[in-house]
Amino acid sequence: KNIRLKGMPADGKSNTEAQYKTFTRVANDLEVVGDKVFVGTSKGSADSASGGVFYSADNGGTWQAFGLEGKDVFSLAYDSIAKKLYAGTSSGVMVASTESDTASWTAVGSFTKPVYSLAIDPYSEGKVLMAGTDEGVSVIRDVTSGTWGEISLGIKDAGKVKSVLIVSKPDTSIGM
Repeated sequence: KNIRLKGMPADGKSNTEAQYKTFTRVANDLEVVGDKVFVGTSKGSADSASGGVFYSADNGGTWQAFGLEGKDVFSLAYDSIAKKLYAGTSSGVMVASTESDTASWTAVGSFTKPVYSLAIDPYSEGKVLMAGTDEGVSVIRDVTSGTWGEISLGIKDAGKVKSVLIVSKPDTSIGM
C-alpha cells in the first residue's frame, strides 16, 4: 500500500507545509525502537521515489532518511541486545546501529538473495538471524561470521517466504 511520508524541511529549520518534501513509497515493514518508528520502504509506482529506511521520532509527523536509499527494503528486525537494526533488502541483509540519527549500513555476510522477512533469536545474544527468501529460509548462527546456511522446510516451490518466526527459550540453540 502506498503511504505518504512527510519528510523534514529542506532547510532543516522551517516547518511550513509547503517547505516539507513529500514522497510516496510502499511501506513494507515497521519496527519500533524506543521512541522511534522505523519503516522499510520500496518504490510505490513508476513515478515515485525509490525505497530505503526512514524513521520518525514524533509518531509519524515527520520522517528522516536512515539510509539504504535506492534499495527496496522488505523487512526489518531489531536486535535489542546489540542495538542494531537489520534490513532485508532486494540484495541481501544489511545491518546498522540505531544509537545515532544517521546510519552506516554494512552487509551481513555475502548473502545476496532478496529477503522478504527477518527474525532474530532473542536469546542468542544477537547471533542467530533467520531470513525468508523467494527460495526458502536461510539462517546465520553467528552474524559476525557472515556464514549463512539453508533450512529445509520440506516445501517445494512455496514462493516468497514473507514471514519467519524463531521460537526459542534461554539456553537453547537453533541447529541446522
